[in-house]
Amino acid sequence: MSRSSGAGSRRREYLTALRRETAKIGRGPESSGRNPDLVEYDCLFLCMSCGHLSEPRVGDPMRSEAQVGPRPCGMCGASGLVDLRQTPMVHSLSALESTDINPSRARWVGKTFGVLGVVGAIAGMIALFGPALLDALDRLEAGFMLVSLGVVASVLFARAVSSLLGPSTRRRTLPRRWRMPRRARLPGATTHGRVRGQVETASELLRAPLSGRPCVAYEVAVRDDADASASSPSWRLLEQDSVGFRVNEVEVAPGEALLKLRREPFSNGVIGSENETTRRFMRTRGLLASEDVFVYETILAPGAPCTVSRRDVDAPVLVRG
Repeated sequence: MSRSSGAGSRRREYLTALRRETAKIGRGPESSGRNPDLVEYDCLFLCMSCGHLSEPRVGDPMRSEAQVGPRPCGMCGASGLVDLRQTPMVHSLSALESTDINPSRARWVGKTFGVLGVVGAIAGMIALFGPALLDALDRLEAGFMLVSLGVVASVLFARAVSSLLGPSTRRRTLPRRWRMPRRARLPGATTHGRVRGQVETASELLRAPLSGRPCVAYEVAVRDDADASASSPSWRLLEQDSVGFRVNEVEVAPGEALLKLRREPFSNGVIGSENETTRRFMRTRGLLASEDVFVYETILAPGAPCTVSRRDVDAPVLVRG
């Protein structure tokens, strides 16, 4: 069995187990009392299909099945959301994620092996056919065949490496966990081009979740390495929120801003070594205290210069610094 098929099989097993456990919410004897496998505070719900994080429904603190129920994801419609209060499930999710290959790392490894494949194939051909090389030089046809064999071997090697590393990185197009706008929330919103100006707001400001800084909008982002410019699928968490604000004549509704700002490092290392605010924030999003990660917290402050644009009516407003 290949590495990719083995990882795919483990992923399917984890997903099956998670769905089975999700279906048990509220059914066990622990539903009438405190379950030691549940954290004592509310956490978000995670869609196992698209990775969207959603708020729990309002109800009894024990959140029995009758109150939360197996409900569909508000973004992709998939059923069976994971309640991230459940510590065994979060451990299973962490193990599941460890089987995924980091996309940026996979690309680097693929390119490296591709180059090594070319060099190795040529070296191998020289080693195998070295004794006949001098004779082949006198015959153009034999020399051409030798070069052709080297090229074919290199292509086959590169394709093999690509098939080994590629499947697990191409399927996902969103972060593993995310809370970001997917579409404009105001019916009849008008299309506009790029507008540059300063952020103005008349509404109450947000507080950045980790640092507590006042802001118009924020992003918290978590990943396994320090590549802050990496593509969305390689992130463990991308979360954004915003209040309503204005840039010149453009009004941006609450929660409608999709931030594309230069990310600001907040911390790196084991989550358990951070303060209680950071530890709880991460745990409510399904990240364990034992995770060794890079954390970014970026804000859009009142009065900050930025550029806003929107491609069409159904798209969020893109905000760049």
